[in-house]
Amino acid sequence: MIKEIIATSKSTGHRTIYEVLSKLMEEVGELAQEVGIRTGFQNRPEGPDGIIGEVADVVITAINLAWIADPNMKPKELKDKIELKLSKWQAKSDAYVRTEVLNMKTIDMNDMPDDIIPSHWLEKGEDVYFTHHHSEGYDIEDKALYEYINVNFPDIKHNEIIMVQGAY
Repeated sequence: MIKEIIATSKSTGHRTIYEVLSKLMEEVGELAQEVGIRTGFQNRPEGPDGIIGEVADVVITAINLAWIADPNMKPKELKDKIELKLSKWQAKSDAYVRTEVLNMKTIDMNDMPDDIIPSHWLEKGEDVYFTHHHSEGYDIEDKALYEYINVNFPDIKHNEIIMVQGAY
């Protein structure tokens, strides 16, 4: 795919690095708008491309920018750099998860009253992980769950990760 994007970049004619950088910033702005629409911060319908389409535009434009910055760049060089950055990101993520899992609290869903289990958990059929927050601003289902945790598990702290085992 990188090879095809570079080939298309070569065929589009000369554009300066600043023109492509400006286009990248425009695409990131469109992505931000789609995220705002999806999360309810912007009250309008999603665009035809939605978040996934805008992410694709950002990726294509970023690769175009990389090629303009270094026209001698080979697709494999970019692929190798992406893999290196991804492995660093994964290592950071793994370190975070290891640290948090060591401190994670576990609750068995079968011990919880049915009326406080959020319905979207029941659809999963697997263990659920979430972060315990204060109950302000949550819907009724989640508020009941957080109040239940506050009363029955006083040792669970605010912002602590919790695993609920045995989702139905």
